[in-house]
Amino acid sequence: MRIALTQISPEAGVSFGLSGSVLELVRDQLNALRKNIPHFAKIFGEEDYKIVFIITATRKLDSLSVKGPNILKRHKSAEFSLWIPYKSLDFSDRVAYILPQISSGIIEIFRRYKADEHGIASVVQQAVEIALKRPEKYDQIKQ
Repeated sequence: MRIALTQISPEAGVSFGLSGSVLELVRDQLNALRKNIPHFAKIFGEEDYKIVFIITATRKLDSLSVKGPNILKRHKSAEFSLWIPYKSLDFSDRVAYILPQISSGIIEIFRRYKADEHGIASVVQQAVEIALKRPEKYDQIKQ
């Protein structure tokens, strides 16, 4: 199983503006865990599939909301949307707020499908620490 992270902004003027380098950092940390969700391995008939987490900022919610999956059998992928309540924050606060929200959403999905979530929270926390130590590398999008 491979994990992918992307972000969309369906509400005008509402975006977290996470840089691709932050998303790549989190993705690489998560993929290093070599996790699997047996439910999706069964659906796709193999363990080489992708889980896509779409990060979306919204003013309409007060807490994290996880939607999905949208199954794309042809592409061997399952997409989940992580709707995170929007807050306008500077880089440090944004990373410290959004990445744990992403972690919580991913853990929720692993629990939903009774898959091993061990290590997810800690590698995402490591990503927070890495990004905060090197803002010149990871804060490539200014709000």
